[in-house]
Amino acid sequence: TISGPLDPSTIKLHSPFVAVIIGASRGIGRSTALAYAKAGASSIILTGRTEGTLAAAVAGVKAAAKHSDVDVRGIAGDVCSDNDLKVLAEALKREYGRIDALIINAGVATKPVTRPDGSEDWPRDVGELGLSDFRRTFDVNFFGVVAALKFLLPLVEAAGSWRGNGNEPEPIWKSPQSVIVITSSSIHHYDPKLMAMGYSLSKFSAARMCEYVHEGHKEKGVCAFAIQPGSVMTVLIDDVGLGGAFCVWLTKEKREWLSGRWLDARWDVDELEKRKQDIVEKDLLKFRM
Repeated sequence: TISGPLDPSTIKLHSPFVAVIIGASRGIGRSTALAYAKAGASSIILTGRTEGTLAAAVAGVKAAAKHSDVDVRGIAGDVCSDNDLKVLAEALKREYGRIDALIINAGVATKPVTRPDGSEDWPRDVGELGLSDFRRTFDVNFFGVVAALKFLLPLVEAAGSWRGNGNEPEPIWKSPQSVIVITSSSIHHYDPKLMAMGYSLSKFSAARMCEYVHEGHKEKGVCAFAIQPGSVMTVLIDDVGLGGAFCVWLTKEKREWLSGRWLDARWDVDELEKRKQDIVEKDLLKFRM
């Protein structure tokens, strides 16, 4: 159970608030959509490849929403399809004109290798890699993120100039204009016995992409974050809702000081905020030699 400052039910998001979650049919993506519903987001758009599971996720999010008039919709599509992403971007621009929080949860695992004794584990070296599977992992985990950013970033930028009914001389609310890419703690591993090479490398590349987005789009108000959502995919150490709750906390206000950095949803957010000056002055939480 999520409690304390991360509990989304205790957070009140500005209304209207448009949240778009890429890869929201199940798991972390679905839990993230639920968290935004509990926090009162006015519009929550879920995407996924399978219409059946997507429809079930939409129904669950509507049922969990803080407000009965919440706008929740599912748009089927594949993050590896440029056309699907283009159609998604056009639909969002037509209906909402902006995105306040974009969460990209694109991820597939590398296929294991079967040993002579029947056991399975990750490829231990480059020679054991299945190239087609390695490419597939990068296609989803990295190129899918890049493609989603290419088509949807303009809508995140547009949120910075949103002025309510259009008559106010200044914005009446400062949108978080946030892009969050779901990564993994596996990006810190280089031992193939601990994590598959393809997964680790592709997620690392996606995390680095957030630094590029920060540098290239900060003048337009965009904030970009790479986050580790917790250990939820295999051993279930952490609550599957932890990552989504952290996303809501991160985007409930504009946090330029954390933009371009790698963050862990398991961290104590009160302590994180206390270290703001140190993080900014030393430019911490970034990958460098």
